[in-house]
Amino acid sequence: MNYKETNITGTSWTRCRTVTITNPLPGTGVLDVLTGIPVGPRAYFQEEEVLAIASGKITSDVGSCYKDFDPTATIPLLNVATEEPTGATISHTELYQILYSLYILTAKERDQ
Repeated sequence: MNYKETNITGTSWTRCRTVTITNPLPGTGVLDVLTGIPVGPRAYFQEEEVLAIASGKITSDVGSCYKDFDPTATIPLLNVATEEPTGATISHTELYQILYSLYILTAKERDQ
């Protein structure tokens, strides 16, 4: 018997909790385990599972995934509310430019 055991009702889902982007100098990144070649820019996504019950939300880390920068690749954009494709795409190069611009803006704001 478990102390204060109870049945619960709720919902659960997986979400991205943290995004880490690495941008090593060329030839200095982490080595690919299969090829031994240094990996270039990469985005890591740390996931968590959320369990929503009457008394609140419980979260736990459940996994991760990553995507290497590929200047020829595109990303199909999704509606954030519905996850339906919008029909628009953005290239990895455009995303790199957006993130670079965000970094420079943020760094300059800090330095003022």
